[in-house]
Amino acid sequence: MRNGNAPTWDIRESERWKEVMYSGLNDMRQPDFVREARKVFEKRAAVSRELLDLPESPGELVGQIVSWGVFGSYWAHNASRQF
Repeated sequence: MRNGNAPTWDIRESERWKEVMYSGLNDMRQPDFVREARKVFEKRAAVSRELLDLPESPGELVGQIVSWGVFGSYWAHNASRQF
């Protein structure tokens, strides 16, 4: 997707994103969810890195997110919700 002259992305347009972040909560165990979420985020981080001219690689950026426990907490919070 493009925004004027700058390439950008809308995570909601990614089928894999929706599959992992929504269905993955019910279909995956936490370690599997974290691994798959990391893959999705690394692809998106590559675009953001270019847009923002960040010095870190996509792996480094997502590694920081993983080290903070964001994906595990997201899974634990949302997978335990009763709808």
